[in-house]
Amino acid sequence: MKFLSSIAITLLLFTGCANLGLNTNKVKPKQELIEDANNGNTKAILALAKNYNFPKTKEGLYYFNKWYEELLNVKSSENLTEIAKIYEEYNDMFINGKEKTVKLYEKAIELNSKDASVELIKYYTKNYKYEKAKALQEKVIDELSEKQLADLYIFYNDKYKKEQLATIKEFMDKKGYKEPFEVAIKNLRRAAYQNKDSEVNSFINETIDTKDSKKIFLLADKLKRFYKYKESIRAYEAGLKIDNTNAQAYYKIAKMYKIGNYKQKLKADKDEAAKYLEKAALLKHKEAAAELLKYYSEKPELMDKFFAIKSKLEESNEGKLFVARYYDKKRYDQKANAIYNELAKDGNKEAILELATKKPSKYNFNPEEYKLTLKWQDYILKSDDIELKKELEKKLTSSYGYRDYFNETKEKLKDLPTNEKTDILELRKSALYNKYRKPEIAIEYYKKGVAAGDVKSAKNLARFYLSSKQQKYNEAIKVYEDLHKRGDLEATRLLAELYINPPYYLKDFKKEPEKGLAIYEDLASKGNIDSINRLVNLYLCGSCKDSESIVNYKKGFKYSKELLEKRGSARDYANIAWSYHYGKGVDIDLLKAKEYYEEAAKRGYASAYYNLAWLYYKNDDYKGQIIELNYEKAKEYLELGAKERNSACINLLGVFYKKGYAVKKDMEKAVALFKIIYRYDRYASFHLGEYYNEKKDYKEAVKYYKISDERGNAGASIELGVIYEKGLLGKKDVKTALKYYEKAFRNSEDETQKGIAAYNIGIIYQYGKGEIEKDLKKAKAYLEVSTYKKAKTQLKLIK
Repeated sequence: MKFLSSIAITLLLFTGCANLGLNTNKVKPKQELIEDANNGNTKAILALAKNYNFPKTKEGLYYFNKWYEELLNVKSSENLTEIAKIYEEYNDMFINGKEKTVKLYEKAIELNSKDASVELIKYYTKNYKYEKAKALQEKVIDELSEKQLADLYIFYNDKYKKEQLATIKEFMDKKGYKEPFEVAIKNLRRAAYQNKDSEVNSFINETIDTKDSKKIFLLADKLKRFYKYKESIRAYEAGLKIDNTNAQAYYKIAKMYKIGNYKQKLKADKDEAAKYLEKAALLKHKEAAAELLKYYSEKPELMDKFFAIKSKLEESNEGKLFVARYYDKKRYDQKANAIYNELAKDGNKEAILELATKKPSKYNFNPEEYKLTLKWQDYILKSDDIELKKELEKKLTSSYGYRDYFNETKEKLKDLPTNEKTDILELRKSALYNKYRKPEIAIEYYKKGVAAGDVKSAKNLARFYLSSKQQKYNEAIKVYEDLHKRGDLEATRLLAELYINPPYYLKDFKKEPEKGLAIYEDLASKGNIDSINRLVNLYLCGSCKDSESIVNYKKGFKYSKELLEKRGSARDYANIAWSYHYGKGVDIDLLKAKEYYEEAAKRGYASAYYNLAWLYYKNDDYKGQIIELNYEKAKEYLELGAKERNSACINLLGVFYKKGYAVKKDMEKAVALFKIIYRYDRYASFHLGEYYNEKKDYKEAVKYYKISDERGNAGASIELGVIYEKGLLGKKDVKTALKYYEKAFRNSEDETQKGIAAYNIGIIYQYGKGEIEKDLKKAKAYLEVSTYKKAKTQLKLIK
């Protein structure tokens, strides 16, 4: 392949150079598109999103909020799915953005859009609403096209959803559809990384034989990412034989030749790269043209080409920017700045920003350049162009490289007002950048986002006010209350939780649970299932720290029934059963409890089997009622739960084998059951600790007791204390023993264990055991609160 001559470069490359790489498609003026959208033209909404940054600006967000209700009344699904995808992408900007997204998809589905069904299935899956996704998929799968099925297949493959992927694959196989090409390429990665060259080349050949340039170029792109440069070049070349107008393909080949590939023994070859850069440049690829300028500057024999390309580039402002950047990279600062300055005087914003953001060197300070930078910063500060100011602010605040420079300019820029074109996402980024460095600036950016109508900025501002360093509780309340009045459900929930259980570190605050409950009850009265569910948890969970003072079993039972009627999940049946079982808000009725537990179990709530077992079994600590003592029946339920891998059932089944309930005593079987779940079940790990403790295998006992202790079992903490205090591992360690006793005393909800822990601590201080000094005052304090029977005897000795 020969190099193009300088004449060819001049004649071919830069005909119409001023338009190099620019989009020549005409776009309607923004105001016309807004008028069209206001008149129901959904295509105009998409055009505004594509070309005018809607809804990421204050103006765009305003109109997207305005158009939402109108979109719910359209008569055609045309463009509606694509618009819904925009609402999904920016859902956190809107009041109840997620709900809005779902309603738009549902509207499109109502208008017979199968694409909307696919997108809503994907949306449900991404948001962990698997049952809804499954139900919708089962409803529409027979009506989906090959393309729509392929779309779902690719989505599930990318999300590693094996079960859903298998379902779609089975359906596609029945229809005779092939695996989507995009997935086949992704699966090729393993073969590429494992250097299975024959498999890779076979796939390349099959793809080339399709004569589908789109697929071939896609494959070439992937091979390049897999660092299979030789194969990638072969694929690009094959694609270019079919479509020789793909400038990006030529450019990518050039990049591979330029850097080479050591593993593939592909030598870096700038000359070969230049040949492809020339072809890309002929197709008006601007990056290729810029790289050619650099390449031509490196060899004397290419000097004519260098001046030819430079001369033509200098005929347009865009070309001049390429030349200036070339000088920048070469560190010809004076020449670069001269061109930038010329362009800046003509109002070129890119050049103005280049000059205004020149970072001074610590080692080679240039006062003239620094003066030029300050000049253009001052120009921007005095201009009426808010967007230009925002760009300068973004560049100076989004990089740590500027943290020690231009602080005066940054200070002046921070008070910039937002306007109709301000990018809300950039405001968020600027707030995040300053969140820990300069909190006061971060707050200003959050407020600007709020002023632009961004709901996420408001929530971020409230969370920031609640941070341990800010502690502006009342300010956060104001933000949440404003969003609550506007109907945002998430903010309303956050407000309710703040009233019920504010962060522990907040100073000068007063819990107001009645306000939080009132909010939830108001939402519940309007049928909000999440609020009803939260009320059930708050009113029924007397042992939960955030609701122990507001527990109300009657209300809890009332809302449990509402939840059962509206949602009817397995957990809802279990809640009703629990209330009947223990008489929480309703009279005890064990037969009804059994009925509801069995329904919960049938619907997949495996813990219900554990509760059913306790209707036929009791131990010394159990204070509740049972239908009858029937170990065989209890064991049947436990075995059903164990099949579902329910840890509580497995643990209690282990106890049955340990004690010999409805079965012959079998410690080997019990230990095997405990070992299935010991890593995440504090009782199973405790039982194993006991087992090895009795066998005097203290090393193993400590291993399992520690696991149980880490999961909050105070009994395990006490046993560890005893082992260390007695030196059963070899050497007495009273200091460590004391730590475990103190942990048990702090954490135990069992008065007996708490009493034992207090007694053990008191004895250590009473006699000054090990390295702990004698302290009768502390000993007395612990022994006085201990319920352990020996504590009184020890107290008499102190007195």
